[in-house]
Formats: sequence, C-alpha cells, structure tokens
Amino acid sequence: KYGGHMDLYHSTNPGKWDIHVGSGNHTARATASLYNGLVIYNHVKTDEIVCDLCTTWELAADGVTYTFHLNGKAKWSDGKPVTADDVVFSLDRMTAEGEPRPRTGALRAYYESSEAVDPLTVKVITKFPSPAFIQFLATSYPKILPKHVVDAGVDINIPGNIVGSGPFRQAGFERLGSYRFEKNPNYFKEGLPFLDSAEVFIIKDK
Repeated sequence: KYGGHMDLYHSTNPGKWDIHVGSGNHTARATASLYNGLVIYNHVKTDEIVCDLCTTWELAADGVTYTFHLNGKAKWSDGKPVTADDVVFSLDRMTAEGEPRPRTGALRAYYESSEAVDPLTVKVITKFPSPAFIQFLATSYPKILPKHVVDAGVDINIPGNIVGSGPFRQAGFERLGSYRFEKNPNYFKEGLPFLDSAEVFIIKDK
C-alpha cells in the first residue's frame, strides 16, 4: 500500500552519518535510503548489478574505461540537479589519500581518475581491468554526494545537514532514542518510496 508510516527498530546509533567515513552497518543502514550510488545490486536478482543514478553504462574494449550516463531526472533533496560533477567529486573523495576511508578506500586499488564529459556523462578510468571495481561500486558505501554541499564545508556528519538524492530525507535524530526519515519530494524514480515516513527506534545503544 502506498503511503503511511513505518516504525523500525535498530540496536545502536550510527557511528558516523558521513557514509564515506563510516565503517559499519549502522552507518550504512542509517544512510542507505538518503543517497544513491551509480549502480546497485538488484534487490530481487541479487547477483545482478543494475543502474541506480545512471541509466546505462558501457565498458570500453580496453577494459578500463567506463562511461556512465546519468538519469536527467535525478535531483538532490534541495531541488538541485545531480550532475557528473557530483560523481567526479564523490569518487575523488572516496579515494582521497591520507583521509579516513575505512570502506570506500578499497576503491583506491582500482580507481585511477574520472571526468565529467558533459553534465550527465561521466568517464571513469581504472588502473587495470577488474570486475571487482563495478561490483564494489554497487555496495552500500560508495554513495554519490552533493558537491555543492560538501565542497562548501557543510558537515554532513550532522544529520540535519544531509542533502541526498534517495527516496527519503533525514527528518530528525535523537541520540539514544530514534532517527526519522520522511519522503523526499524530489525523488526521481517513479512509484517509490511507498511510505510517507519512517522512524527507527534505538533499543540498545552500545
């Protein structure tokens, strides 16, 4: 049924709200519905990787050049469009040397560079051919962040500062109590989300 409110229960607070800095499932669970990746594992056929922010992607014959075509309907929760610059910024941030990247830092072994070909096209170069690159991009941590927010110095480790492209947006956090989500009115995928809001209650904080 479309619409309504759902209560969920979780064992602890998120260690970090910044998904590129977070290292555990508690961070991933709290942020998964706030952001999108370039690609994602199919929730039905779980061994299949499908587009999330992209509409299509191609791998060149050289085995190292990926081209992602973004969904032109994708917007951030503040109404600004998701662009190729956001993707390049996010990939560079995920792999930044000398910065704590407990999960996304694994991409450093594969990622060479990326560039915005146009506002909706991103070219990504890997260091060598490897199927692990696209597989890792589809996991919970390599989310695309809004350059105009993060690059401006806004601390996205504060829940109220989060601007995402996912089906929900952050609607409140009470440490040791709960965190709340509400439907993102700018979400670009039709038919989702099914709920108007969700609230996660902490039942045991470590």
